[in-house]
Amino acid sequence: MARTIQLLHASIDNDNDDAIGNYFRLLVDNTSIKYIFVPAGAYRTADLLSGPGIKALLPPLPPGDWNSGSVSKDPRTGRHHFDKVQREAFHGVTNAWHPLRVDYLALSLGKQLGANAYEATSVLFEGAVVAKLARFEWEVDQVDEECEAYGWLEGSGVGPRFLGHVVEEGRVVGFLLEKVANARRAGVGDLRACEGALGRLHALGLVHGDVKRGHFLVNGDGATLIDFNLTRKPGVVGMIEEEMESLGGLLGGGALEKGGSE
Repeated sequence: MARTIQLLHASIDNDNDDAIGNYFRLLVDNTSIKYIFVPAGAYRTADLLSGPGIKALLPPLPPGDWNSGSVSKDPRTGRHHFDKVQREAFHGVTNAWHPLRVDYLALSLGKQLGANAYEATSVLFEGAVVAKLARFEWEVDQVDEECEAYGWLEGSGVGPRFLGHVVEEGRVVGFLLEKVANARRAGVGDLRACEGALGRLHALGLVHGDVKRGHFLVNGDGATLIDFNLTRKPGVVGMIEEEMESLGGLLGGGALEKGGSE
């Protein structure tokens, strides 16, 4: 019986001298998630990015209870094969302070909102929420830091309401946020609303660490801050004042800053 393979996420190196390899996160038979490493040069990057991509190129998946594997080309036959599969104990988020856990497989991901942020739906919530995920292991630390920051913000109203953690085979790999309704990114003319939002964060003794237009969601007369992975307790006198002063340059009619996404 043929196995069903769904590509969840991919991290693909360009074809250059510094390329190390390509990583894929696959859902197999709608029940298990497997992480596949394909070294640089094993396939052409164009082949990985076009058409069926990695699903059509992969050799047959080996049987057994494994979650991590690597593919290489057999020098004798010239064919690609799995040279290693194993069950790896991937590390997860440690700042998992919220009591609710939602399995990744219980979520339906929709529109991508940022590098690792997606609209999501679940039977646990009435409408769409926002899921921020560590899709690969190197993204765990950033998600962990933002989980810690949301713990500091709990109940403050500074950011979107924190709804719970996303788990994959028991380890925490992300979190869920309330989706701010009818919100838009901040622009010229929203200085006062954004000053209010940033001021509420500063009143908690915290600096955001990455103030830009895209990190303010404006709804009505107010604004909500997002993206707290760089939020810290200030280690240098004057950091709070400097951060507030920087808003004038961003929202006082200057050039629109690039980047900034949930």
